Amino acid sequence: MDRCGSIARDSLRGAAALLCSAACGMATAAVMPSASDAQAHQYAIANALTLAAQVQARVTDYRQRNDGFPSGNAEAAINPPTVIATADVKSISVRDAGVVEVTLTATSGIDDGVIILTPTAAKTSDDRHVEWHCTSPSYSTIADITGGNCEYSKLP
Repeated sequence: MDRCGSIARDSLRGAAALLCSAACGMATAAVMPSASDAQAHQYAIANALTLAAQVQARVTDYRQRNDGFPSGNAEAAINPPTVIATADVKSISVRDAGVVEVTLTATSGIDDGVIILTPTAAKTSDDRHVEWHCTSPSYSTIADITGGNCEYSKLP
């Protein structure tokens, strides 16, 4: 190959590397929200958990009156999932065994992001007491946002 062909080939490699580098930089920028966006996402998650606390209270009330947990919103005596919606929350569903699933809007940083609150009957002298475990397969920083009260888990 002549010298011009070699220079052209090297230039193409350089251009490809530059494009790849730019694409990686843009991908990183898309993953790393600005400080104000991160604060808005934290606020949305906090609002969602505050709203979910009302549903948790209903599930706990049900457990204290019954032997077991509700298996749906109606059994827990709360509105249907999409009626419990705000700018930050798409829905809150009570599933089998009283599990509360909160689906968030894009204001949280992830459209259709999920937070799962799982009740268990406490191992105390008061067998009607309920303990809650919070996980999210959607928010990798949820432990930081909630002061360690909720953990990131890829398993829903």
